[in-house]
Amino acid sequence: MRKTIKFPLSGKAVLMAVTAGIIILASCAKEVFTVPALIIVSEEDMAESIICSVASSSNGITAQVIAAAHLLENKRNECGIPNSDHINYKSDANQLVQFLGSYKRDWLLSCDNDRHPAHFSYSFTGNNAYDAPNMSSDFEVSSEFNITGLEKKAEHYNYQIDYTESGDKRSKVGKKNKFSSSATYKSTNITVNKSNNYIESGTIAVTLNNTNTDGSTGRFDATIVFSNNHTATLTFGNGTEYTFTC
Repeated sequence: MRKTIKFPLSGKAVLMAVTAGIIILASCAKEVFTVPALIIVSEEDMAESIICSVASSSNGITAQVIAAAHLLENKRNECGIPNSDHINYKSDANQLVQFLGSYKRDWLLSCDNDRHPAHFSYSFTGNNAYDAPNMSSDFEVSSEFNITGLEKKAEHYNYQIDYTESGDKRSKVGKKNKFSSSATYKSTNITVNKSNNYIESGTIAVTLNNTNTDGSTGRFDATIVFSNNHTATLTFGNGTEYTFTC
């Protein structure tokens, strides 16, 4: 099944709850206990969570891909010098998705024997929060980008990405469930156009684990494939697809 989404997700995302319907008999006291209903977070909510973590409009991974490229372009003469800084992010007041973030960034430009840039390592840790129409979240982030393709004749940067986040999610649709989640995003083949610093192609593997307010847990595995038109397709293991602007 394919679903086309103009980020943020439409209001059709829903939360589902199922009743276990299990009765436990205590052999000695003969008491009857009813197992509470289990809260199941829907695939649509997981899609919303993943898309918000990737989209630049919520200060997601694609925004940091662009930030790393801008930093690299400004530091091309700083071979072998470790550097770090702190940077704050805040959305414009009129944006549909509001976000607020603060990261500590570390980077190092490595050069060859002729002092030509060869490799750029870029990492950041901190926190980010967003408030989108269908979901809000605040979470901690830790990530490392390794960038090659720095030769002037190369038309693209090549990114290896290792990104993790953990925090709380609050759905605004359906039963408005609250849950905590941890997620990893890994890629070895992200291609970025040097002329505009946008992702042109590549794949990210996603693993997302959630813990619901009742203590129940779930896991979702998915893949994100980027296209050369500022869009990406999120595909879950069951084949359901969500296309979004990144």
